[in-house]
Amino acid sequence: MIQAGAVRTKPPYYYSGQPIDVTVTAMNAASPPVATLRYEYNATNKNANDVQVSIVDPVSPVRGAASTAPATSPQPGLIPKTSFVKGVAYIYTADSAASATPTTPSFAYTYTSFRTDPTTKLTLRATESGVASPVGSAAGPAGAEDQIEVRNGRIRIGGAYGSAKGILKLPVRAEYFDGLTWRLSAGENFNIPAAALGLGFATGGPTAPTNLSNTDALCSQALPAPAPAVAAGTVCVRAGVGNLILQPQSAPATVVAVFNLGATGAAVDDCIAAPAITTAGSLAVPWLRSPNGVCAATKAGDPAARATFGVFSPETRRIIHVREVFN
Repeated sequence: MIQAGAVRTKPPYYYSGQPIDVTVTAMNAASPPVATLRYEYNATNKNANDVQVSIVDPVSPVRGAASTAPATSPQPGLIPKTSFVKGVAYIYTADSAASATPTTPSFAYTYTSFRTDPTTKLTLRATESGVASPVGSAAGPAGAEDQIEVRNGRIRIGGAYGSAKGILKLPVRAEYFDGLTWRLSAGENFNIPAAALGLGFATGGPTAPTNLSNTDALCSQALPAPAPAVAAGTVCVRAGVGNLILQPQSAPATVVAVFNLGATGAAVDDCIAAPAITTAGSLAVPWLRSPNGVCAATKAGDPAARATFGVFSPETRRIIHVREVFN
């Protein structure tokens, strides 16, 4: 038997390219089947085999592919026989449990297109590897193979413009593709730390605007551990929406804002030639990169937007009407 969701409640969906956590349970042929506790490989029991987890797409042609192995790593989804304890083994991700070490390399399914209909679910399958007569979940009873929904996802930043002396709110959204259009991913709640934000000047400068995002009312809605706490400059996304709040330095300027969604230690990849933007950290969700802004349709880049301060003068300086009278 194989089931998605190791040591946690199965999530309603995964994103394309996001690591998937899996539970594999060896079952006997009883009716109903029960776990085979002696399916282990250790000093006492040598009854287990390596098991390869795969993903089956019922759509033809297939919409994507499971992870491929780097040259120096084992095949993603391959569970060593020594990992089985009383018939159960896991593929872990960073979301599985605080005490679990994520399995390396990670196991994921990635769509070929950034706009793929996720309606038809994918099937998780487990099959013994390296033996003449392998046993697998495909031959098991109904329910032996779990199904998961995989979506294309993205994080977007909207542009904003206004006075050179007032704050600007750039809307932030988590979205997914439903097969027809991009929709709000209302189930997403997370914090984006200030270290994952990069700011650069397209015009104006040189003093960067102050990041006041943590003052947003959404940040009063606390997230359960282990979510990072709200600190200075944190952008709070609740029910899929948030705000990047910037305060200018009383001078006209156009600021480019970028979220680094890359893996830990990754550089910004925003498809913008200038200005060059760097960040002190990243959000480590590269599967939410997409063809943002100036990126090509096939290029997954970090979300970026412009905040233009001073696009119009304050109301106290605006001329409403002029009339000349000659006598």
